[in-house]
Amino acid sequence: MSRFALAVLVLCSTLVTGAKAGPGDEEKKGSLLSEVEKRQQLARQAFEVEISAILKRADSLADEPERALDLLRSALKKLEGVTPLPIVRQAELRLTLRRRIEQLEKRLASKGDPAKADREAKREQLRSQRQAEQIRQAELKRDLAILKSLVQRGKTGEAARLAASLARRYPDNPSVVEALKQNQFGNVIRSVREFNSEKAVASRSSLASVVKAGVPIADDIVYPPNWNKLSKERRKRYLDRLFPMTEKEREIIRSLNQMTKQPIVLKDEPLDRIIDFLQKLIGQPLLVNNAALRDQGIDYESRCTLTLPKNISKRSALRSILAEFGLTYVVRGETIHVTDLERARSMLVVRFFTVDDLLMFGGNFGLGGDGLVPPAEQLIDLIQDTIDPLSWEKHGGPGSIRLVGRILVVRNSAEVINMLGGGRTSR
Repeated sequence: MSRFALAVLVLCSTLVTGAKAGPGDEEKKGSLLSEVEKRQQLARQAFEVEISAILKRADSLADEPERALDLLRSALKKLEGVTPLPIVRQAELRLTLRRRIEQLEKRLASKGDPAKADREAKREQLRSQRQAEQIRQAELKRDLAILKSLVQRGKTGEAARLAASLARRYPDNPSVVEALKQNQFGNVIRSVREFNSEKAVASRSSLASVVKAGVPIADDIVYPPNWNKLSKERRKRYLDRLFPMTEKEREIIRSLNQMTKQPIVLKDEPLDRIIDFLQKLIGQPLLVNNAALRDQGIDYESRCTLTLPKNISKRSALRSILAEFGLTYVVRGETIHVTDLERARSMLVVRFFTVDDLLMFGGNFGLGGDGLVPPAEQLIDLIQDTIDPLSWEKHGGPGSIRLVGRILVVRNSAEVINMLGGGRTSR
Protein backbone atom coordinates (compact mmCIF):
# COMPACT_ATOMS: atom_id res chain seq x y z
CA MET A 1 0.00 0.00 0.00
CA SER A 2 1.43 3.43 -0.97
CA ARG A 3 2.05 6.20 1.54
CA PHE A 4 -0.70 8.32 0.01
CA ALA A 5 -3.29 5.49 0.27
CA LEU A 6 -2.32 5.04 3.91
CA ALA A 7 -2.76 8.81 4.53
CA VAL A 8 -6.23 8.69 2.87
CA LEU A 9 -7.28 5.77 5.10
CA VAL A 10 -6.08 7.63 8.19
CA LEU A 11 -7.98 10.77 7.12
CA CYS A 12 -11.21 8.81 6.48
CA SER A 13 -11.01 6.94 9.79
CA THR A 14 -10.39 10.20 11.62
CA LEU A 15 -13.34 11.93 9.95
CA VAL A 16 -15.63 8.96 10.74
CA THR A 17 -14.54 9.02 14.37
CA GLY A 18 -15.19 12.81 14.46
CA ALA A 19 -18.66 12.29 12.92
CA LYS A 20 -19.62 9.77 15.64
CA ALA A 21 -18.41 12.02 18.45
CA GLY A 22 -21.04 13.44 20.74
CA PRO A 23 -21.38 16.99 22.08
CA GLY A 24 -18.91 16.19 24.83
CA ASP A 25 -16.15 15.47 22.29
CA GLU A 26 -16.08 18.95 20.71
CA GLU A 27 -12.78 19.76 22.42
CA LYS A 28 -11.09 16.77 20.71
CA LYS A 29 -11.97 17.83 17.13
CA GLY A 30 -9.24 20.44 16.94
CA SER A 31 -6.55 17.96 17.99
CA LEU A 32 -7.88 15.30 15.57
CA LEU A 33 -7.80 17.68 12.64
CA SER A 34 -4.32 18.79 13.64
CA GLU A 35 -3.17 15.16 13.70
CA VAL A 36 -4.64 14.57 10.23
CA GLU A 37 -2.84 17.62 8.88
CA LYS A 38 0.44 16.43 10.40
CA ARG A 39 0.07 13.00 8.80
CA GLN A 40 -0.76 14.54 5.44
CA GLN A 41 2.33 16.72 5.72
CA LEU A 42 4.47 13.67 6.57
CA ALA A 43 3.04 11.79 3.57
CA ARG A 44 3.88 14.72 1.26
CA GLN A 45 7.40 14.98 2.65
CA ALA A 46 8.02 11.23 2.35
CA PHE A 47 6.80 11.16 -1.26
CA GLU A 48 8.96 14.14 -2.25
CA VAL A 49 12.01 12.61 -0.53
CA GLU A 50 11.41 9.42 -2.56
CA ILE A 51 11.29 11.35 -5.85
CA SER A 52 14.39 13.36 -4.89
CA ALA A 53 16.27 10.14 -4.12
CA ILE A 54 15.39 8.78 -7.56
CA LEU A 55 16.65 11.99 -9.21
CA LYS A 56 19.94 11.82 -7.27
CA ARG A 57 20.34 8.13 -8.16
CA ALA A 58 19.77 8.95 -11.83
CA ASP A 59 22.45 11.68 -11.63
CA SER A 60 24.92 9.18 -10.20
CA LEU A 61 24.35 6.88 -13.20
CA ALA A 62 25.84 9.30 -15.73
CA ASP A 63 27.82 6.45 -17.31
CA GLU A 64 24.76 4.20 -17.48
CA PRO A 65 22.07 6.29 -19.20
CA GLU A 66 19.83 3.26 -19.84
CA ARG A 67 19.47 2.51 -16.09
CA ALA A 68 19.03 6.20 -15.30
CA LEU A 69 16.29 6.38 -17.94
CA ASP A 70 14.44 3.44 -16.36
CA LEU A 71 14.59 5.09 -12.92
CA LEU A 72 13.23 8.39 -14.23
CA ARG A 73 10.40 6.66 -16.10
CA SER A 74 9.39 4.79 -12.93
CA ALA A 75 9.33 8.08 -10.99
CA LEU A 76 7.22 9.74 -13.71
CA LYS A 77 4.76 6.83 -13.59
CA LYS A 78 4.32 7.40 -9.84
CA LEU A 79 3.70 11.11 -10.37
CA GLU A 80 1.09 10.48 -13.06
CA GLY A 81 -1.01 8.57 -10.53
CA VAL A 82 -2.63 9.82 -7.32
CA THR A 83 -0.06 11.50 -5.04
CA PRO A 84 -0.20 13.43 -1.76
CA LEU A 85 1.60 16.41 -3.33
CA PRO A 86 -0.16 19.72 -4.18
CA ILE A 87 -1.16 20.04 -7.84
CA VAL A 88 1.39 22.78 -8.60
CA ARG A 89 4.30 20.88 -7.03
CA GLN A 90 3.22 17.66 -8.77
CA ALA A 91 3.21 19.47 -12.13
CA GLU A 92 6.68 20.93 -11.48
CA LEU A 93 8.15 17.50 -10.70
CA ARG A 94 6.51 15.93 -13.77
CA LEU A 95 7.97 18.69 -15.92
CA THR A 96 11.44 18.13 -14.43
CA LEU A 97 11.29 14.36 -14.98
CA ARG A 98 10.04 14.66 -18.56
CA ARG A 99 12.81 17.11 -19.35
CA ARG A 100 15.44 14.78 -17.90
CA ILE A 101 13.97 11.80 -19.79
CA GLU A 102 14.06 13.75 -23.06
CA GLN A 103 17.69 14.69 -22.43
CA LEU A 104 18.69 11.07 -21.84
CA GLU A 105 16.75 9.84 -24.86
CA LYS A 106 18.40 12.44 -27.08
CA ARG A 107 21.77 11.58 -25.56
CA LEU A 108 21.29 7.91 -26.40
CA ALA A 109 20.02 8.76 -29.90
CA SER A 110 23.01 11.04 -30.67
CA LYS A 111 25.66 9.06 -28.80
CA GLY A 112 27.88 8.87 -31.85
CA ASP A 113 27.53 12.58 -32.79
CA PRO A 114 28.96 14.93 -30.07
CA ALA A 115 28.16 18.07 -32.04
CA LYS A 116 24.52 17.08 -32.35
CA ALA A 117 24.37 16.27 -28.63
CA ASP A 118 25.76 19.72 -27.83
CA ARG A 119 23.15 21.42 -30.03
CA GLU A 120 20.40 19.40 -28.39
CA ALA A 121 21.67 20.38 -24.93
CA LYS A 122 21.61 24.10 -25.84
CA ARG A 123 18.09 23.82 -27.28
CA GLU A 124 16.96 22.02 -24.14
CA GLN A 125 18.45 24.77 -21.96
CA LEU A 126 16.58 27.46 -23.90
CA ARG A 127 13.38 25.44 -23.68
CA SER A 128 13.81 25.10 -19.91
CA GLN A 129 14.36 28.84 -19.55
CA ARG A 130 11.20 29.60 -21.54
CA GLN A 131 9.15 27.16 -19.46
CA ALA A 132 10.50 28.66 -16.22
CA GLU A 133 9.59 32.16 -17.44
CA GLN A 134 6.09 30.99 -18.37
CA ILE A 135 5.60 29.55 -14.88
CA ARG A 136 6.89 32.79 -13.37
CA GLN A 137 4.51 34.91 -15.46
CA ALA A 138 1.58 32.65 -14.53
CA GLU A 139 2.38 33.05 -10.83
CA LEU A 140 2.64 36.82 -11.24
CA LYS A 141 -0.73 36.97 -13.04
CA ARG A 142 -2.34 34.91 -10.27
CA ASP A 143 -0.88 37.12 -7.49
CA LEU A 144 -2.03 40.30 -9.26
CA ALA A 145 -5.56 38.88 -9.54
CA ILE A 146 -5.52 38.01 -5.81
CA LEU A 147 -4.29 41.54 -4.96
CA LYS A 148 -7.09 43.10 -7.00
CA SER A 149 -9.68 40.87 -5.29
CA LEU A 150 -8.35 41.76 -1.80
CA VAL A 151 -8.54 45.48 -2.57
CA GLN A 152 -12.09 45.19 -3.90
CA ARG A 153 -13.18 43.30 -0.76
CA GLY A 154 -11.62 45.92 1.50
CA LYS A 155 -8.99 43.59 3.04
CA THR A 156 -6.32 46.28 3.13
CA GLY A 157 -4.01 44.46 5.56
CA GLU A 158 -3.70 41.32 3.45
CA ALA A 159 -3.45 43.41 0.27
CA ALA A 160 -0.59 45.46 1.77
CA ARG A 161 1.35 42.31 2.72
CA LEU A 162 0.90 40.78 -0.74
CA ALA A 163 1.86 44.08 -2.40
CA ALA A 164 5.07 44.23 -0.34
CA SER A 165 5.90 40.64 -1.35
CA LEU A 166 5.34 41.44 -5.04
CA ALA A 167 7.54 44.55 -4.76
CA ARG A 168 10.39 42.43 -3.39
CA ARG A 169 10.08 39.68 -6.01
CA TYR A 170 9.37 41.88 -9.07
CA PRO A 171 10.91 45.33 -8.34
CA ASP A 172 11.13 46.38 -12.01
CA ASN A 173 8.00 44.75 -13.46
CA PRO A 174 5.69 47.46 -14.96
CA SER A 175 2.52 45.51 -14.09
CA VAL A 176 3.57 45.22 -10.45
CA VAL A 177 4.53 48.90 -10.22
CA GLU A 178 1.15 49.97 -11.66
CA ALA A 179 -0.76 47.59 -9.35
CA LEU A 180 1.08 48.96 -6.30
CA LYS A 181 0.24 52.53 -7.31
CA GLN A 182 -3.44 51.65 -7.71
CA ASN A 183 -3.47 49.82 -4.35
CA GLN A 184 -1.88 52.77 -2.57
CA PHE A 185 -4.26 55.27 -4.17
CA GLY A 186 -7.24 53.02 -3.32
CA ASN A 187 -6.20 52.94 0.35
CA VAL A 188 -5.98 56.73 0.48
CA ILE A 189 -9.39 57.18 -1.17
CA ARG A 190 -10.94 54.63 1.19
CA SER A 191 -9.48 56.43 4.21
CA VAL A 192 -10.81 59.77 2.99
CA ARG A 193 -14.29 58.31 2.40
CA GLU A 194 -14.34 56.88 5.92
CA PHE A 195 -13.25 60.24 7.26
CA ASN A 196 -15.98 62.04 5.31
CA SER A 197 -18.58 59.58 6.59
CA GLU A 198 -17.48 60.08 10.20
CA LYS A 199 -17.46 63.84 9.67
CA ALA A 200 -21.01 63.78 8.28
CA VAL A 201 -22.27 61.79 11.30
CA ALA A 202 -20.54 64.17 13.69
CA SER A 203 -21.94 67.21 11.85
CA ARG A 204 -25.52 65.91 12.08
CA SER A 205 -25.06 65.21 15.77
CA SER A 206 -23.66 68.69 16.35
CA LEU A 207 -26.52 70.37 14.47
CA ALA A 208 -29.05 68.39 16.54
CA SER A 209 -27.30 69.60 19.70
CA VAL A 210 -27.41 73.20 18.46
CA VAL A 211 -31.15 72.95 17.78
CA LYS A 212 -31.74 71.45 21.20
CA ALA A 213 -29.63 74.14 22.82
CA GLY A 214 -31.77 76.82 21.15
CA VAL A 215 -34.87 75.76 23.10
CA PRO A 216 -35.31 78.21 26.06
CA ILE A 217 -35.09 76.74 29.57
CA ALA A 218 -38.13 77.53 31.65
CA ASP A 219 -36.66 76.64 35.06
CA ASP A 220 -33.47 77.64 36.84
CA ILE A 221 -30.26 75.92 35.68
CA VAL A 222 -29.01 73.52 38.33
CA TYR A 223 -25.63 71.89 37.73
CA PRO A 224 -24.91 68.47 39.28
CA PRO A 225 -22.67 68.38 42.39
CA ASN A 226 -19.82 66.69 40.50
CA TRP A 227 -19.89 69.14 37.58
CA ASN A 228 -16.30 70.36 38.12
CA LYS A 229 -14.97 66.79 38.28
CA LEU A 230 -16.82 65.83 35.09
CA SER A 231 -15.47 68.91 33.31
CA LYS A 232 -11.88 68.01 34.22
CA GLU A 233 -12.37 64.45 33.01
CA ARG A 234 -13.86 65.65 29.72
CA ARG A 235 -10.90 67.96 29.18
CA LYS A 236 -8.45 65.13 29.92
CA ARG A 237 -10.22 62.78 27.46
CA TYR A 238 -10.14 65.45 24.77
CA LEU A 239 -6.41 66.05 25.22
CA ASP A 240 -5.72 62.32 25.22
CA ARG A 241 -7.52 61.99 21.87
CA LEU A 242 -5.71 64.96 20.40
CA PHE A 243 -2.28 64.00 21.75
CA PRO A 244 -2.39 60.19 22.28
CA MET A 245 0.92 59.81 24.16
CA THR A 246 1.79 58.68 27.68
CA GLU A 247 4.21 60.50 29.93
CA LYS A 248 6.82 57.78 29.32
CA GLU A 249 6.52 58.28 25.55
CA ARG A 250 6.92 62.05 26.00
CA GLU A 251 10.05 61.34 28.04
CA ILE A 252 11.42 59.22 25.17
CA ILE A 253 10.71 62.03 22.70
CA ARG A 254 12.46 64.57 24.93
CA SER A 255 15.51 62.26 24.99
CA LEU A 256 15.47 61.94 21.19
CA ASN A 257 15.21 65.72 20.81
CA GLN A 258 18.44 66.31 22.74
CA MET A 259 21.56 67.26 20.78
CA THR A 260 24.77 65.27 20.75
CA LYS A 261 27.71 67.00 22.46
CA GLN A 262 30.50 65.01 20.80
CA PRO A 263 31.06 63.59 17.32
CA ILE A 264 30.07 59.95 16.89
CA VAL A 265 32.82 57.75 15.42
CA LEU A 266 32.17 54.06 14.74
CA LYS A 267 35.04 52.01 13.34
CA ASP A 268 34.10 48.47 12.31
CA GLU A 269 31.87 48.07 15.40
CA PRO A 270 29.54 45.02 15.73
CA LEU A 271 25.80 45.55 16.00
CA ASP A 272 25.54 44.38 19.63
CA ARG A 273 28.07 47.00 20.78
CA ILE A 274 26.33 49.64 18.66
CA ILE A 275 22.99 48.84 20.34
CA ASP A 276 24.63 49.24 23.78
CA PHE A 277 26.18 52.53 22.68
CA LEU A 278 22.84 53.88 21.39
CA GLN A 279 21.04 52.92 24.63
CA LYS A 280 23.63 54.86 26.64
CA LEU A 281 23.50 57.79 24.20
CA ILE A 282 19.69 58.13 24.37
CA GLY A 283 19.26 56.97 27.96
CA GLN A 284 16.43 54.64 26.91
CA PRO A 285 16.29 50.88 26.25
CA LEU A 286 16.00 49.62 22.66
CA LEU A 287 13.81 46.59 21.82
CA VAL A 288 15.40 44.85 18.78
CA ASN A 289 13.18 42.71 16.52
CA ASN A 290 15.30 39.62 15.82
CA ALA A 291 13.02 38.54 12.97
CA ALA A 292 13.76 41.86 11.24
CA LEU A 293 17.50 41.16 11.57
CA ARG A 294 17.06 37.76 9.94
CA ASP A 295 15.03 39.25 7.08
CA GLN A 296 17.77 41.80 6.45
CA GLY A 297 20.42 39.06 6.48
CA ILE A 298 22.32 40.49 9.45
CA ASP A 299 23.08 39.43 13.01
CA TYR A 300 24.65 40.97 16.10
CA GLU A 301 28.13 40.36 14.64
CA SER A 302 27.42 42.54 11.56
CA ARG A 303 29.69 45.55 11.57
CA CYS A 304 29.43 49.24 10.70
CA THR A 305 31.84 52.13 10.13
CA LEU A 306 30.30 55.61 10.35
CA THR A 307 31.20 59.13 11.48
CA LEU A 308 28.58 61.73 12.52
CA PRO A 309 29.28 65.36 13.57
CA LYS A 310 28.33 66.80 16.92
CA ASN A 311 25.32 69.05 17.58
CA ILE A 312 22.81 66.83 15.76
CA SER A 313 19.67 65.47 17.39
CA LYS A 314 19.92 62.02 18.95
CA ARG A 315 16.91 61.10 16.81
CA SER A 316 18.92 61.77 13.64
CA ALA A 317 21.92 59.89 15.02
CA LEU A 318 19.75 56.87 15.86
CA ARG A 319 18.10 56.78 12.41
CA SER A 320 21.41 57.29 10.56
CA ILE A 321 23.19 54.47 12.41
CA LEU A 322 20.28 52.02 12.10
CA ALA A 323 19.94 52.87 8.38
CA GLU A 324 23.44 51.43 7.83
CA PHE A 325 21.91 48.02 8.63
CA GLY A 326 18.64 48.61 6.71
CA LEU A 327 16.77 49.21 10.00
CA THR A 328 14.74 52.02 11.57
CA TYR A 329 12.86 52.64 14.82
CA VAL A 330 9.31 53.34 16.01
CA VAL A 331 8.21 54.70 19.40
CA ARG A 332 5.27 52.57 20.47
CA GLY A 333 3.94 51.19 23.75
CA GLU A 334 6.38 53.31 25.79
CA THR A 335 9.31 51.57 24.07
CA ILE A 336 11.70 52.27 21.20
CA HIS A 337 11.29 49.36 18.76
CA VAL A 338 14.19 48.68 16.35
CA THR A 339 12.89 46.93 13.23
CA ASP A 340 13.01 47.01 9.42
CA LEU A 341 11.09 49.40 7.16
CA GLU A 342 8.40 46.88 6.23
CA ARG A 343 7.50 46.10 9.84
CA ALA A 344 7.76 49.79 10.76
CA ARG A 345 5.07 50.59 8.19
CA SER A 346 2.70 48.11 9.87
CA MET A 347 3.21 49.96 13.19
CA LEU A 348 2.28 53.37 11.80
CA VAL A 349 -0.97 55.22 12.45
CA VAL A 350 -3.10 57.31 10.10
CA ARG A 351 -4.35 60.79 11.02
CA PHE A 352 -6.17 63.48 9.05
CA PHE A 353 -5.30 67.16 9.23
CA THR A 354 -6.91 70.04 7.42
CA VAL A 355 -4.52 72.64 6.12
CA ASP A 356 -6.19 75.14 8.46
CA ASP A 357 -5.46 72.86 11.46
CA LEU A 358 -1.75 72.83 10.65
CA LEU A 359 -1.67 76.60 10.18
CA MET A 360 -3.33 76.96 13.60
CA PHE A 361 -1.23 74.47 15.59
CA GLY A 362 2.20 74.45 13.99
CA GLY A 363 4.61 77.30 14.64
CA ASN A 364 6.49 76.21 11.50
CA PHE A 365 3.44 76.68 9.23
CA GLY A 366 2.55 80.33 9.60
CA LEU A 367 1.53 82.75 6.86
CA GLY A 368 4.05 83.81 4.27
CA GLY A 369 5.60 87.25 4.15
CA ASP A 370 2.86 88.45 1.77
CA GLY A 371 0.10 87.21 4.13
CA LEU A 372 -0.87 84.27 1.89
CA VAL A 373 -0.95 80.58 2.78
CA PRO A 374 1.89 78.70 1.00
CA PRO A 375 0.87 76.25 -1.77
CA ALA A 376 0.00 72.72 -0.64
CA GLU A 377 3.09 71.20 -2.28
CA GLN A 378 5.35 73.62 -0.41
CA LEU A 379 3.53 72.84 2.83
CA ILE A 380 4.07 69.08 2.36
CA ASP A 381 7.75 69.60 1.52
CA LEU A 382 8.12 71.84 4.56
CA ILE A 383 6.63 69.15 6.83
CA GLN A 384 8.87 66.43 5.42
CA ASP A 385 11.98 68.60 5.65
CA THR A 386 11.43 69.87 9.20
CA ILE A 387 9.40 67.29 11.18
CA ASP A 388 11.79 64.32 11.64
CA PRO A 389 12.87 64.28 7.96
CA LEU A 390 14.29 60.73 8.01
CA SER A 391 10.87 59.28 8.93
CA TRP A 392 9.25 60.23 5.55
CA GLU A 393 9.25 58.38 2.22
CA LYS A 394 10.89 61.41 0.62
CA HIS A 395 14.04 60.70 2.63
CA GLY A 396 13.84 56.89 2.64
CA GLY A 397 11.62 56.43 5.70
CA PRO A 398 8.29 54.58 6.10
CA GLY A 399 5.97 57.60 6.62
CA SER A 400 3.80 59.15 3.92
CA ILE A 401 1.68 62.26 3.46
CA ARG A 402 -0.97 62.84 0.76
CA LEU A 403 -3.19 65.81 -0.05
CA VAL A 404 -6.87 65.22 -0.90
CA GLY A 405 -8.72 68.50 -1.33
CA ARG A 406 -7.96 70.49 1.82
CA ILE A 407 -7.25 67.30 3.81
CA LEU A 408 -3.77 65.96 4.51
CA VAL A 409 -3.74 62.19 5.04
CA VAL A 410 -0.67 61.54 7.21
CA ARG A 411 0.67 58.05 7.96
CA ASN A 412 3.58 57.94 10.37
CA SER A 413 4.54 56.96 13.91
CA ALA A 414 2.63 58.32 16.92
CA GLU A 415 5.79 60.25 17.75
CA VAL A 416 5.79 62.19 14.47
CA ILE A 417 1.99 62.64 14.50
CA ASN A 418 2.33 64.22 17.94
CA MET A 419 5.12 66.50 16.74
CA LEU A 420 3.09 67.55 13.72
CA GLY A 421 -0.09 68.55 15.57
CA GLY A 422 0.83 68.54 19.22
CA GLY A 423 3.24 71.28 20.07
CA ARG A 424 1.32 71.84 23.30
CA THR A 425 2.13 68.40 24.79
CA SER A 426 5.36 69.60 26.34
CA ARG A 427 3.47 71.98 28.62
